[in-house]
Amino acid sequence: DPNTNYPGFEEVLLENVHCYKNRNNGAVTYGYMESGQTKWANHNFTVRGCKFYNNTGYPASTHKGSGLIIGDVDNGLVEYCEAFGNGAGNTNCGGPGGIWTYNSRRVIIQYSESHHNKAGGPSACDGLGFDIDGGGRDCIIQYCYSHDN
Repeated sequence: DPNTNYPGFEEVLLENVHCYKNRNNGAVTYGYMESGQTKWANHNFTVRGCKFYNNTGYPASTHKGSGLIIGDVDNGLVEYCEAFGNGAGNTNCGGPGGIWTYNSRRVIIQYSESHHNKAGGPSACDGLGFDIDGGGRDCIIQYCYSHDN
């Protein structure tokens, strides 16, 4: 892609997929990140009608056990998805979560439900339903239902 110096993926559709009982996370996009970035590794991601559940995570120096993480994406859409029961094995503070994005631009999360996600052990924190995290630009969460996280 001429708009990026970082290799990634383009025009991705993840539809009606169930990601469950993974030790690390359910589904994750990732790319090279830099402060004040103006280029992204991944472009035009759609995640639709998917379920992310019982992804436990494990004790580590970074958070583990999220349902869906959209990272380093320019132009993303997550809709009609559900995340639940994630994060019980996490011990790190600063995550995990049900459905969230970071270091991304123009990501919309809508018409989704995120519930019963956990932070993990006693030193853990967050256990969030939805999140636009650090580096998120022009991102929107709308028409979603978050409860019991």
